[in-house]
Amino acid sequence: TADQSQRPIHFALQDGKLEGLKAFIQAKANLSGTDTQIAPLAQALSTRQLKAAQMLLTAGASLSEKNINGETALHLLIASKGSPQLLYDDFVALNPSQDELSLTNRVGEGLLIYALKNKQPTLFTWLLEKTPDPVQREQRALISQNEPLRKQWEQYTLSKVSLNP
Repeated sequence: TADQSQRPIHFALQDGKLEGLKAFIQAKANLSGTDTQIAPLAQALSTRQLKAAQMLLTAGASLSEKNINGETALHLLIASKGSPQLLYDDFVALNPSQDELSLTNRVGEGLLIYALKNKQPTLFTWLLEKTPDPVQREQRALISQNEPLRKQWEQYTLSKVSLNP
């Protein structure tokens, strides 16, 4: 039996067939996720299909949509564990807005924390520069309470950027 958590658009993404994805987009397929279904954009980014992700964004998919854990497609992209430089390139190519950079999951973890947890130093440095101050203060407070994350912070910033702004 087919996986009940996937719709035909998900299978087109699994197969990596951009023609199939284009057909679903033209047919105005639902681009949102549900409690039991990953959003097509999140699936595309978590499997590093940037062309598919760009097609979905152009068709109206949202980088701000959250899954049941409060993660956005950007969180899932960071967690995809790709080469740090390629992941950085893919992330920056999406040109996320300040609001999108500010989103956190259910437990308050933002993209800065995801970059630390997933050992993405290049992306972490970029996010440190781009993440809005109020969000960054919240993220720094969470990081300072977590020994492994605090050590990653110190390693990535060479202890030149204080956790207490």
